[in-house]
Amino acid sequence: MESLAGGDVHMVEADVLLRGGEGGKGEPILAHPPDTDSDITLQEWLALMVDTNKGIKLDFKRSLAVALSVMIW
Repeated sequence: MESLAGGDVHMVEADVLLRGGEGGKGEPILAHPPDTDSDITLQEWLALMVDTNKGIKLDFKRSLAVALSVMIW
C-alpha cells in the first residue's frame, strides 16, 4: 500500500461500502462508488493498519456499513 510507505503521511482515508449491497448481509470492503467490489475487506485493511503509526479516517458510504463495521474490531 503506497500510503503506508510515505514518511510524510500521517493519516490514511478509506471509503467503506458493503459487498453484496444493502441487504444486511454484506461484508464491509474498501471501495469508492460506483464500484461495488474490492480486493480488500475492511477487516483485512484494519489488520494492516494496526501495525503502522498512521491514523485512519473511515468514510462510510452507507449507514448499514457503519453497523456491520463496528462489529469487526
